[in-house]
Formats: sequence, structure tokens, C-alpha cells
Amino acid sequence: PWTDLYALGCLVVHLVTGAPPFAADTIEGQRLAHLEAALPTMVPRVPVPVGLDGWISRLMEKDPADRFQRAADAAWALSHLQDPADGPPLKDLPARPFRSRTWTLSLHSLHDQEPSAPQGVAPVGAERPRPGQHPPCPDDWRTVTHAATVEDFADVALSLVGLRRPPLVGREAERDQLWNALLEVSSGAGPRVAVLRGPSGCGKTVLSRWLGERAHEVGAAIVLDATPGPDGRAGLQAAVARYLRLEGLGLAAAQERIHHAFPELPEPVVEDLAILVVEHGVAMAPAERVGAVVAFAAGLAAGRVLLVRLEPGSPADPDQLLLARMLVASGGPVLVVAEEVGEALPLGEVDLLSLAPMSERDLLALLDAMVPLEHAVRARLAELCGDNPDLLVRTLQRLVDADAFQRGSDGWQLRPGVPLALPWEVAEQWAGRVAAILGRLPHAVRAVLVGAAFLGRALTEERLITVCDALGTELATVLAASRELLDVGPTGAPRWEHPAVPAVLREGFPDLAAAQAAAEATAGQAGVEALHATLLVRSGRLQEAVEPLLVGAGACLREGDPVRALELLDRRARILTTMGLEAPAAEVPDALLRARIAQMQDAADAETLAAIAVALASRHDAQDALAEALLVKARHTATRGDLEVARAEIRRAVDAFATGGDVDGTGRALRQAGDLALLGGDVASALSLHGRAVARITGDPIARGSARAALAETLRQSGDLVAAREEACTALDEVGAVRSAARSEAMQVLADIDRTAGDIDGAERWYRAVLASLPWHDANRIREVQLRRAMLRVAIGRFAEARVMVDGLLAAHALESGSFVGRCRLVELVVLARSDDRSWAAQLELVRRWADLCDRDVCWLLDQAGQRTTAAGKLERSGWLFTRAAAGYARLGLDREREVVERRAATLRRAR
Repeated sequence: PWTDLYALGCLVVHLVTGAPPFAADTIEGQRLAHLEAALPTMVPRVPVPVGLDGWISRLMEKDPADRFQRAADAAWALSHLQDPADGPPLKDLPARPFRSRTWTLSLHSLHDQEPSAPQGVAPVGAERPRPGQHPPCPDDWRTVTHAATVEDFADVALSLVGLRRPPLVGREAERDQLWNALLEVSSGAGPRVAVLRGPSGCGKTVLSRWLGERAHEVGAAIVLDATPGPDGRAGLQAAVARYLRLEGLGLAAAQERIHHAFPELPEPVVEDLAILVVEHGVAMAPAERVGAVVAFAAGLAAGRVLLVRLEPGSPADPDQLLLARMLVASGGPVLVVAEEVGEALPLGEVDLLSLAPMSERDLLALLDAMVPLEHAVRARLAELCGDNPDLLVRTLQRLVDADAFQRGSDGWQLRPGVPLALPWEVAEQWAGRVAAILGRLPHAVRAVLVGAAFLGRALTEERLITVCDALGTELATVLAASRELLDVGPTGAPRWEHPAVPAVLREGFPDLAAAQAAAEATAGQAGVEALHATLLVRSGRLQEAVEPLLVGAGACLREGDPVRALELLDRRARILTTMGLEAPAAEVPDALLRARIAQMQDAADAETLAAIAVALASRHDAQDALAEALLVKARHTATRGDLEVARAEIRRAVDAFATGGDVDGTGRALRQAGDLALLGGDVASALSLHGRAVARITGDPIARGSARAALAETLRQSGDLVAAREEACTALDEVGAVRSAARSEAMQVLADIDRTAGDIDGAERWYRAVLASLPWHDANRIREVQLRRAMLRVAIGRFAEARVMVDGLLAAHALESGSFVGRCRLVELVVLARSDDRSWAAQLELVRRWADLCDRDVCWLLDQAGQRTTAAGKLERSGWLFTRAAAGYARLGLDREREVVERRAATLRRAR
């Protein structure tokens, strides 16, 4: 705004001369001087560029229309001033006492009858074109500055949702295309039309708005915005009213303001523009409305590109289309940006930009830029809203309005009992729209759409063809008839118009034939086993669903979703009971899956279920299942601390795998034996067992990658960080980009390596990557990573953050008594060690219950905390920390025991 540029001029005068431009004893005197007095001659106290006085005078013109119109114009003009000639060195100003003065300022002018602006100056907001006095369009839209991240104001981020506009994230290729079009128009290549195409909510309006704002910011274009605004206006009258600041004016006042802003406009054009804005042009012919705006726009385009944003709509506004065609026909520097909704826009030759679905990474980045959420909530919200950023923003806004969040250990989390669902108005809107559309479609097309909806949001052409074949309908017929529900992406593949569409179709329009067709479409396809089983149940084929439900539960467990797996197993059990069916051969895999689920969920009956699975497998002589059940049971036995029994169970598992000829299974058992050795502090045996496991596993790249990640962790704990990093990177290469537990394990090892090596930033980046790779329901792994991040903060002295994170973890697992809670207590103890908190002694007693917590990470943490506690003067506490660290290193057989003992001895000497 011109007021800001005027203030900049005042500031520069003060910096250059050492005094403000106008001085007075009263605020009213100062006000009148700014309004009426001539700018005093400037006497610089430092060498200044030649022409700076003229630049300042332009900033401080009494008539706003005579000042620089943009900050970019002022910056460009300043950069072209000549360098100052050599002058005397800077002279220090005489010291002046600091004086404070309090003025009482009335909200009303002291002379209400006088104007508040200089006489003859119209208080307009329009920019008068000044050819040749503006900067050229930059070659690139990118900036070198970085905005503040949401972490900088995490505590108030929720209150800013709805007030702070969400940023544009990603879309760099599309932004490059639009900016190149602007560059070509600016260089004299003639008018251009850019049409943005994509499904509803994909970000077309945000991208168009960004171009207008960025072009205005750098001084490259004058923007006429016909899109809907906060006041509800849209179209030609909105574009003119916003540019000329005519909102709320009567007809006569509007004419006067237009005339003052653009005195060269003919009187009939001024009258037509005023009527268009004030009376909405209802009495005018379309040619009159558009002709007045074209005449107005022709004057605007002198000197800069005229960028026109058209209102999206279906059908498109004929006035706006006529305006665009007339502006393009004029041959001036005009860039029209339109959004295509429904049918193609009749604008002749255009640059068509098809917006691909927003990637998951960009969607999560958008969410992170708005509010820091806990990993689980963040992932579920992104999953719910698909690739639709508009829906993501609206859903988050609705949750914030409902006060659905509370502070968690690593961001905001949902309050207990709050459901995560689409906003009700979105569901209702699409329910009504889908019902209306389906009512116009033939039954065969409707059945195909409902069947396709059962296949989920990730719709593929192959599955859609399969559904069409099952129902005897041509794909081309379906695509032609359902363009309002199915969209064709940039690659030519079909996709849903909105994430709410498949949900509405599944829940609101059950169709037996469609469910059967979808079941046929998913039969035998990898990755959709659980969906296939659900579709069989939905279509009434219960007996056929018994075995697929078991297979689907196993697939869900491999994907890390124990909740969904248990739902499928329970549904299968109900079908068997209801129909009086028996499946003795399936008892063993069912029991084994339930034992694994209980293990993943840390259920109280997990060990009991594992024992049942072992007993059933032994009874049915199922060697592979027996081996798997023994591995599950061995984990629980080791957790109890009975390592010898756990080793015996793993040896039985190895024998069972060998009997069944399962080489990969033997490798997985060896990997678990290595984990057990590492838990007991036998690093040498762990290295041998993990190495043998990697060599044995050849058929399953995920299992091999997991074993290699375990080998990397063992190498890290042995102190060989170079070899550990090499093995972890090899594990990542083996598992590929597919999301899996093995990939997360390898990245976690890399994070721990960086942490051990002192690369704190690298460790934090890897930990965040691990969290992003974990499914939201993998609570055990998520909490372990969060604890490691807390330990990282302790190591770098950020104790307050560590305390908050640990308190959140302890609050979530207060009723548990396992080693995880013990490690949390230990981190809390380390934080307390440097404080004057009297709860140190009580916390120390709690930690004594977990005396076996001495893996390399814990030893490292105790050593780091001892050093920091010594520096804080808490010598008694640091001595205890060093003693525990030294004992742990001794048990692990690591070389660092000696240096820790030396630190402990030095601490004791200081204490004496």
C-alpha cells in the first residue's frame, strides 16, 4: 500500500539525516505537516546514492497516485541509482537523551469540516499506469527468503487455522508453466490464455490466486480478479469494484472516484462502469457491460501485463468469456487465467495445464505447514482426504472448530472419543449430488460405478475394466455417461472426481450385482486380499469368504494393520458360528494370526495366545506354523527376562523350519536369535547370528532387508559405524521404495548412527522419515521412535522439549510396566538430574526396578547426561549416572567403559 511506501520514505529520511522529515510539538502539527508541508531539503550525514533525494520525494508525494505504485517499483528504481561518490567518513551523531512523550490522540479529527487528505487528491486505490517506470518480469518466481515454519508458533497454530491462509505447496512444474506464459506476454509475444484443468478441490483456484499475487508482488502485472471473494461478489462487477475500491459507494460517488483515478476515460465509459458495479449492470446489454470493462482494461495494460483471473463455473459466465476473447483479440499484453469446470471453455487456442492428483508428500507438507499434528493423526487425516487439498483444509478446519485437539508429546492429537470423518456438509453435498447423477444414469452404468467404489479410492483402469466385463458393460459407455463422477487424469487413467464419491456410493447405494462384480474384479489380485474378502461377504457369498478372510487378515498384518486384521478374523469366526461350519485345518493359522496381532498391540493375553498357537500347531503337526508360533512366544519370554527359555524356543523353531524345508524361515529365526543375543549384551554372538540370517534369507527381499537392518544395528552397537551405515544403506536398496517395516528399521538405524556420530540434524531428519514411513496404527514403533527423539534432545541439552515428550509418552502408557516405560523413566531421570527438582530421589527409586536397561543407547544417554550434569555442578547425581553407564558398557564388553570410569573418578575428586 502507498501508506507503507510513504512510511518507508520517512524512515529513510531519518536514517540518512538523523531526524524525521517533519517535526512538531503536537501530533496534530505533525499530521498537518505530513499532509500539507513541502518536504524539507535533505542534508545527508553519510554518503548516499546520486538521486536518492528524488527517490525519496517520489515515495513521499502528497498524491498517492504520484508515488511508486508497488514496493517492487521502488526497489527497482533504488537499485538503478548511481553509487555514492567518495565522501567523508560517517560522523557519529551527538548523544541525545532518550525522551518519551505521551500524546492523547482523538479518534475524530480536530477539524471535522476539513478533508483528511490534501485538496485535489482523490482517495482511490487504483494504479495509474506509468509506462517504462516499472521493473521487468523476473525470470523465476522463486524467492531466496524462507517463511517462518509452523514449528515457530506451534502453540498457537490451531488458533491460526481459518485465519492464516494455507500456503501453496508443491505444484512447481505448473507454477513454472504459468510463469513462463507471463514472461512471454511480458516480452511482447502477444496475449495468452492459460486454462487450469483438474478435479474439484485439487488446487486450481489456489494456483491461479498465487500467480496473481506473485505477479503483483514483483511488479510484473496488473491483476483484474473476477473470482468469488469474501464479499460474495464475482464476475465483471467484482473485478472493477475491487480494483477501483468502489465497494459500498453510491452511483455518483463511484463515478467521481473512477473519473479521478482515470481522467482520460470517456464519460460514457465511466458511467457504464459505475452502473455495472453499483447496479450490477442488469439494465445493460452484454456488449455494453463487456465493452466498458475492455475500454477500462486497455488503459491498464499500458506498461505492465494485464493478468485477468476468470471466475470458475459450469457453465462458464458468457460475459467473462466475451471479455477474454475481446482482450485476446486486442493483441495487447494480456494473460487470461481460467479454470475449467465441466465442459471445455470456448476460448480458442489455449495453454492447457492439467493438474495431477496431489502427491502424498505434498499433502502432508501442506498439513505440516498449517498445524503440527502427531504422526498418527497426520497420516489418518491425509488418508481420509485422499489427494484433495481443499478437503484436507476443510476437514482440519471443522476439527479445530469442534475443539477436537489436545496437546500431545509430538504435536496436536485428537481428544479421546473424537471421530475422524469428513465434514458433514461435504458428505451431504456429495450424497445429494451423487443421488441426482445416478438417477439420470442407466442401471448398468450405475452398477459399474457402485462396484468400482468398492475397490476404494485408488481406482485403476484394469479393475474398472474387470468390473465392466463382469456386468457386461463397455468401459467407453461408462466413462462417457459418468463424467461428473469419474475424471480422467493427465495419464489417461480414470479417477474419482472427489474422495467423498466412493464413500457415498458404497454406503448409500448398496447393489448386490455391483458387489459381486467387484469381488470378481479383485479375485487373485495381490494387495487387495482384504478387500476381496469383504466384497464376498457384502455380496452374500459367506461360505466362499471363509478362506479369503483368513488370507486378508494375514495381508493386513503384513501391512502393519493389526486392527483391520482382527476385524476380518472376528468376522470369519461369526460366519463359521452362524453357518455351523467347521474349519479344523484353519485353526492353526487363525490362532497364529491372533497371537501376532496381540503381540503387535501389546495385549495382556498376548503370551497366552502364543502358547495356544504353539499347542495347536503341535497337535496338527504343522511344522512351519509351529516354528512361527514359537518365534512369537520367544519374544514374550524374552520380554519377561527369561532369556534361556527364549533361546530354547528359538532353537525349536529352527528345527521346525528345517524339518519343513523353509530356508527363509530358518533365517528369520536366526535373526531373532541375534536380537536376543544383543538384548543380553553378547554383541559378538549377535553379529554372527545376524550375518548368518542375511546369508540364509534369499526368497523374501523384505525379510532379508529386515535381517540386514538388524545386522546394521548390531554393528552400530559394536562401535563400527562405517560398516553399520553401509549395511543399513544396502538394506534400503534391497527393500526398495515400498513402505515396509524393514525400510523403517533401516532408516531408524541410520538415524541412530547419525545420533551416535554427533550429527544431530541428520538424526532428526532420519527419525522424521521413519515416522512418515510408519502406518498410524503401528503404535509400538512410533512410540519407540518418539523416545529416541526425546533422548536426542537430552543429548543436545534441550531438556524442556525432552521432558514434554517423555511426559506425553508416560501419560499414554501409564498402566504398563515393561521396559519401554522403564526407559521413559530413565530419560525423565536424566532430565531431572540437572534441575533442582526434589523428585530426583523418587524417580531414582522407580528406575531401579529396570536395572537391566543397559543397551548401548542407554549407556550413551547416561554418559551424555553425566557430563552435562557435572557441568551444572550436580556432582553426586553425575557420579551415579557415570557409574550406571560404566556398568552397562562393561556388561556389553565395549571399550568405552574405561573413559567413563575416568570421568567418574574426576567427578568424585571434584566432589571431595
